[in-house]
Amino acid sequence: MIEAGNVVPARVQIDRMLQKRKQDAGVIRAKGLLEFRSGRYREAEELLDRARKLSPDHPMIPIDQALVHQRRGRYPEMIDSVRRAMRRHPDRTEIRSLLVEALVSAGRLDEAEDELKRFNAERPLDQKLAEGLTRVLDLQGRREEAIETIDRILAVQSGSAWVRRRLLLRKGRILEKLQEYDRAMEAWREGHDAVPVEFDPDAFDARVDAVLDRLRAATFDPPTTDAGRTELPVMIVALPRSGTSLTERVLAAHPSVVGIGETSIISETIREHRDRFPEDPMVDILDASPDLVERTRYEALARIRDLGGAAERVVSKHLQNWSYLPVIATWFPAGRVIRITRDPAATGVSIFGQDLPQDRMPWVARLDWIGRVMRAERRFVSEARKLVPNPWFDLEYESLVADPATVIPPLVESMGVGFDERCLSPHESESLERDAGEGQRFNPTLSLHQVRQPIGRSSIDRGDRWGDRLDDLRRAFDSGG
Repeated sequence: MIEAGNVVPARVQIDRMLQKRKQDAGVIRAKGLLEFRSGRYREAEELLDRARKLSPDHPMIPIDQALVHQRRGRYPEMIDSVRRAMRRHPDRTEIRSLLVEALVSAGRLDEAEDELKRFNAERPLDQKLAEGLTRVLDLQGRREEAIETIDRILAVQSGSAWVRRRLLLRKGRILEKLQEYDRAMEAWREGHDAVPVEFDPDAFDARVDAVLDRLRAATFDPPTTDAGRTELPVMIVALPRSGTSLTERVLAAHPSVVGIGETSIISETIREHRDRFPEDPMVDILDASPDLVERTRYEALARIRDLGGAAERVVSKHLQNWSYLPVIATWFPAGRVIRITRDPAATGVSIFGQDLPQDRMPWVARLDWIGRVMRAERRFVSEARKLVPNPWFDLEYESLVADPATVIPPLVESMGVGFDERCLSPHESESLERDAGEGQRFNPTLSLHQVRQPIGRSSIDRGDRWGDRLDDLRRAFDSGG
């Protein structure tokens, strides 16, 4: 039930079992996994700690704990948890792969490579571990070596289609860095073809229109409760690859602000009340009873506070925030919205070349689909801005990276907090040390390693470098078809 996302019936079953078997580590672990999937990470950590004490030799609990640490950006703790699991199961390649992932996320690339070499010396390199090696080589700037490794793995036809997809997408990104644009585009197309998907852009447009119609008919009465008047959440509204991770780091460099990355606050809260929203929860909220609105708002705010601690502002960069605007306006009408736009060609080619969740975002698999969705998103957000009560700040990605000293102060002040000089150096805002007195923990994103570098201008003209290779994307964005 948990794996399938059926949270409500799973909770009923687990709570019933827990009443009878209060000291059963397996049941407590299942409860911890449920809380983790529901976005309640503190409760998940407490339950998994309790389960581990009851069953120190349980093979999976350290892995569960590692995944919770990963979600919260606690990479040293993640490494410790995976090493505990490895002591019990030194031959499990999936555990070794997770350790490599943790070391890479912590920026410990040399250690990750040593780990892979040690394992490779004992047996042929597993496909998933080989995938980790290509990531290490890429981040170390050993691009030709990374491509050779990818080609060697791809030559074995028996591997997973998803691994093949990821490898081809990485190969394309490396080839782009080498300015081999035709080969990069070929690798990306082949990567997406490895896992075929279906998407109907006309149906997507129709849903956007339907949501806008509901939003136009909505009224937003002034909230009467403290939860309704809160200014705590700050919502970044943008498509993937538009500069959301950089913006989050800029804002979270402020000592009064915490970034929670792409944590699913809204969707997880709605999902636990799915039976109360019979058609489309993201717009049914507009017509919900005041009691239901307040109950779900309070639960969402509790999740935000749990993640943000004592922060004055908590920044969410969930990739669906743009489509969640009706919910955001209903729950948190005083919450700030930061709207980011970026050159469509640069955004589109970056989306096409990245390992985005194709199962949930099938439109990333074709350039013309990407253009259609970008056009629909801009149309939706432009119209929604006129209808929602939230305070709004418009941010252009190119201006942010070209002139950060001018753009960042008003951006930070738009949250209702005073400017802090540390926001001009967002690459210094992260703490990778467990006991560091300053610095934040950031949830992992595709831009994790990029945003650890000083703000640079190298990506400003990214779309122009591709020339007519992006014509399908440009036509779809410009004309909707």
